[in-house]
Amino acid sequence: MQATMLRLAVIVIAMVTSMGAGPCMAQGATEAPPLGAVEAVRIATEAYIYGYPLVTFDTVRRQQTNVAAPDGEHAPMGQVIKMRSYPAVDNHCCAAPNADTLYTLVWLDVSKEPWVLGIPDMGNRYYIVPMLDGWSEVFKVAS
Repeated sequence: MQATMLRLAVIVIAMVTSMGAGPCMAQGATEAPPLGAVEAVRIATEAYIYGYPLVTFDTVRRQQTNVAAPDGEHAPMGQVIKMRSYPAVDNHCCAAPNADTLYTLVWLDVSKEPWVLGIPDMGNRYYIVPMLDGWSEVFKVAS
């Protein structure tokens, strides 16, 4: 995790230091004025706020999918992870798993083709199937 954060910090610093270094690429534009310290810090802060959730989300994905076969908390990409017991108190795989919830999850790569999800009849049981993007924002919920 520290190596990932270091990489993100280096990228942000490189972006900020290069922003005022060269001419703008827009047609007819003149050279951009150099950034002041306050503006550089603002841009770096915005880049960090934008990028940090993507880095942590990818770290969790890598941790949960870096196995050859499914087990109770891990599965390769595209295979279902069925957690048959409640999360342990020291489980810090994600932000804050509910202590009284059994989870079933899957990491899907939709870059090459879509996936079709089917949900069996759940009777009168309560369930939700949230779908999240890289910022952990729920963009669709099936229930």
